[in-house]
Amino acid sequence: MPGRYTLLSKALATELATLLSDVSGLSVARRLLPLRDRTEFVQGETYVSVFAGDAGFEVLGRHGSVDDHEWEAIVCIQAAGPAPEPKSGSNAFGAVTQLVADDVDWGDSVFDLVERIKGFWRGETDEAPEGPLRDVALAGCVFTGLVHSPVYVPYHLEQLGILSVILQLTYLETTEGDEDE
Repeated sequence: MPGRYTLLSKALATELATLLSDVSGLSVARRLLPLRDRTEFVQGETYVSVFAGDAGFEVLGRHGSVDDHEWEAIVCIQAAGPAPEPKSGSNAFGAVTQLVADDVDWGDSVFDLVERIKGFWRGETDEAPEGPLRDVALAGCVFTGLVHSPVYVPYHLEQLGILSVILQLTYLETTEGDEDE
């Protein structure tokens, strides 16, 4: 039987693909790690990756004590910005952070998508304080927390010209018995 990480990441990817089906130029996939090479990106496309582990991109690990049955999933939202122009110095792609406002609209759209995705758990307005995934059991687990820090991965933007935003989700196992059900 598949393990809890497999089941949880598959369920999350399926839910996100359904909830974001109205967004054009979006790819939702379950991966082991987020995209890390600019050649993996199509300009104008946004990528949502769901994987297990922590925001430090450690290899699949279990967090908390064994008795806690707490599981962590990562949702990584990524887009490649306008191709940065190489400049002299140690940061060949440093020009990405110095582009004029019109050239960073792609970044604004990524952050808008991030807020929408966060709303699936926390709700998008004061009138709707709970999002559609907040109380949904996925793979025998219920949502317990969402962390969005840092706002983006500076290294990816500065060195690769890729805007990567990480959402760390915590789920608590609700089923008794074998965790590989």
